[in-house]
Amino acid sequence: MQFEQRHIRKDGTSFPVEVHANYVTFQDQRMCIAMVRDITDRKKAEEALKESEIRYRTLFSEFNDAIMIAGTDGSIQQVNPAAGTLTGYSEKELCSKKIMDLHLPEDLEKVAQ
Repeated sequence: MQFEQRHIRKDGTSFPVEVHANYVTFQDQRMCIAMVRDITDRKKAEEALKESEIRYRTLFSEFNDAIMIAGTDGSIQQVNPAAGTLTGYSEKELCSKKIMDLHLPEDLEKVAQ
């Protein structure tokens, strides 16, 4: 079995733990062996990552300037709403294009440089 729960210290404070337990037979006796690990640091890191993701998503979606994330091959992978407003394309349409598709033909050489 593997699960997470909270344990209580002698001083009454609680902390998150991960428990790994298994039943074994030893010298004709059935026993439970459990390993308990303090996961306080992991939980703090998970919470910080979640908060960071929320801030990123909010900034990305609320930013007034167009933001486009493209792969190394120039394919557009993600855009914010402002990119759609600026270009007139939907998010789905933009994500089916490459960055170079958004430039005038006479600008392609300069953009490529």
